[in-house]
Amino acid sequence: MEETEFMSYLFKDMRTMCWAIVALIILSVSSCKDDDDDVVSGFSVDQTEMQFLNNGGTIELKIATDQTWTAEAENDWCMVSPATGVGSGVCVIKADSSYLYKERTGRVIFYSDKGDLAEVLVKQYGYEPTIDFAESEVTIPSYASPEKAYVDVEAIANVPFEVVIPEEAKAWLTLDGTSTYTPSTTIPRKQKFRFKFKTYSDFDKGDRIAEVQFNQKPLTTNRASGETAMLNKVVKIIQEKAPVIIPSREGDSLAVLAIMRVMNSGTPSASRPIIHWDNVVVEERTYDYYNPLTGVSKKDTTELRVVSFRLSMIDTDETIPYQIKYLTELETFAAIANANGFRKKIALGPEIASLTKLKSLSLMGYGVNSLPAEMAHMQSLEELDLSGNTILSLESIKDVLLGLKNKLKYLDLGTNRVSGTVMNLSTDIPRNETLETIGLGGDLSKSEWLFRDMVALEELHMSYNYFYGSIPDLDGVKDGVLPNMKYLTLNLNRLTGKVPDWILYHKYLACWNPFLLLFNQEGYDNRGIMAGFTNAPTKFAEFPAEYNRTCPEDEEAAAVAAKLPSLTQEDLNTVPLHGNWRYYRMLNKNWYLNWK
Repeated sequence: MEETEFMSYLFKDMRTMCWAIVALIILSVSSCKDDDDDVVSGFSVDQTEMQFLNNGGTIELKIATDQTWTAEAENDWCMVSPATGVGSGVCVIKADSSYLYKERTGRVIFYSDKGDLAEVLVKQYGYEPTIDFAESEVTIPSYASPEKAYVDVEAIANVPFEVVIPEEAKAWLTLDGTSTYTPSTTIPRKQKFRFKFKTYSDFDKGDRIAEVQFNQKPLTTNRASGETAMLNKVVKIIQEKAPVIIPSREGDSLAVLAIMRVMNSGTPSASRPIIHWDNVVVEERTYDYYNPLTGVSKKDTTELRVVSFRLSMIDTDETIPYQIKYLTELETFAAIANANGFRKKIALGPEIASLTKLKSLSLMGYGVNSLPAEMAHMQSLEELDLSGNTILSLESIKDVLLGLKNKLKYLDLGTNRVSGTVMNLSTDIPRNETLETIGLGGDLSKSEWLFRDMVALEELHMSYNYFYGSIPDLDGVKDGVLPNMKYLTLNLNRLTGKVPDWILYHKYLACWNPFLLLFNQEGYDNRGIMAGFTNAPTKFAEFPAEYNRTCPEDEEAAAVAAKLPSLTQEDLNTVPLHGNWRYYRMLNKNWYLNWK
């Protein structure tokens, strides 16, 4: 191509390019102009309806206008900000938390200076009537120490309700505190309920279950207008069955540890063998081993077993823990000095009666006020100490004692005073109270059975109670009253009348200190008569109390003393009845010399 033609072609293309560029510029300018000229007329919003949750919140609303405008919320639970403006912009609509169960509605209205308006419908969900739980099923152990024997159930609710424990569970499950709940708001709130439980001692039964109901009560406010059907929710409380302890050396260790733990008496180091544990005596015993879980049995198993177990300075509001029943070789058991025992009224459980080899039981100062009927069948029991408890009458334990009459040798019922104080019956007993309601007492003359039927007793202690009336006169009883009795205490009661001959001339009373143990009565009886006996020995008052003597500690000496002749009328008239008169006779010494 020649130069002239080439240049002509080049300039042609350049002109085309220039026109294209010009066209683009015009188009761009035109477009910008259109945007600038897009002026909104009238008034409009980008939403005409909005939905809030029940807990409130904020939602943005866009306004398109060239006018001056104002906004107004018709309901006090809803607000708009800003409430005035010029031209297009953004508003925020805010809703408070709802206090209703049903949905509520409101309006926000926008007004322009040219008479245009827009309306926004505002809706808000209400709170559904609710009863819910952090856990709808809880499991509790078969036992726990008194301060830990509870379970907390946390309810989340916004309606009033009542807690109802099923009847079959009330024996072991109780509500600590109010059983009703009334909310102050429809917003679901947490509310804690504490349930106390008792020990579950059965291992051969399944878990016990309480389906505790939380029943909605009728609403009492205007919130009820949106109420649906009444709610009835259930929390299942499951108490595990007792763990199986196999009566064996290992089982004895587990039982002792559990008992000590529950009774808050401290526990020995589990790393030490049981033979070194304080207050526990073990001896080799031969027994038949049986595992109820596996069905394995072994005849004539020989190993060390617990035969004696003693606890003191305990702190419990419950009966002896059920694990006591696993100490099948136990012969002696003592649980004494319970904290504030004189204020407690503990029903002794039946587990103790399962110990067929138990010979001695001491619950001094435990707080026991009743005995299980099963104790009447403890035919190995020879010693029973119930002193310092809160037993209210002999009649309440009569059946148990009579069941033990042929075996029981030692019985201590002393100091069963609920009040814990010495009271003057003529002035200190409230009019609405009787001797029977303030401690072990009652008309002793009506308790002939105690002296007539307890034929095996060698020691009977009933001092420091509220007995009144006279000692039963049972001189005609065949074979004698309390034919094996060696030691009797009835002092510091409210007794009157005569000391019967069966006491004064008893054949075997070898350890008799009448100044402290019989003749010393106090206060007034139920009739306002000064307590005391009409036939107390005359020489009794002539000798000071410091001359009193206890029974001989030497068993052989005491046995010999018991065989000496009984007290005579001459003795009553001439010998001061201090100390152990039989013992002094046995020594064949002048009784005056024995005071030195």
